[in-house]
Amino acid sequence: MTSRRQADRGTYALLAPSANRVKVGSASNIDTRIRDIARICPVPLMLIGRSNSFVESRIHDEIATAHVNGEWFEATPEVLAAIERHMVRIERPVDASPREKSRWHR
Repeated sequence: MTSRRQADRGTYALLAPSANRVKVGSASNIDTRIRDIARICPVPLMLIGRSNSFVESRIHDEIATAHVNGEWFEATPEVLAAIERHMVRIERPVDASPREKSRWHR
């Protein structure tokens, strides 16, 4: 059986529609990582792909010609197709609001 911690690990793809950019990254806790990115990003983000495997390097290699900066790439049809080949397709806005603290952390 897969533990919750293992299920949270892997590779994610974020789309910034207004900037026509995609970020492909890996994290040990994807939900926390994408929320942190959304808090500092000046434009709204969509989670468009997720994989429990670490396929970040493979995708980066395939989409290298669309590289813009860091882990950000132009959102070309080829980039979106590479993401779909390696990840489960998701279309969900990323919530940038901080999680409410439990009563134990107040």
